[in-house]
Amino acid sequence: MLPPAAKPAKGKCTTAVTLLDLIKDVEMAISCRKGRTGTAAGDVAFPKGKENLASVLKRYKRRLSNKPVGMNQDGPGSRKNVTAYGSLG
Repeated sequence: MLPPAAKPAKGKCTTAVTLLDLIKDVEMAISCRKGRTGTAAGDVAFPKGKENLASVLKRYKRRLSNKPVGMNQDGPGSRKNVTAYGSLG
């Protein structure tokens, strides 16, 4: 069962430090997980997915660490027009 959806708070802003803390928590959580041995999913797919997730988290950490404070969110590389189904414009 999924946790309840978070309601966006007015006037609140997620900072890079907050996201870096969250990424650190996710890294710790996935580091101790293992796939079920003896199955294709556990021996191949799970470790590969774990490796891919670690790579993405590393990239996010690098970008957040290098981001100057107060930088415009809609700057170069921004993906403002992305929806749940991909980019529409």
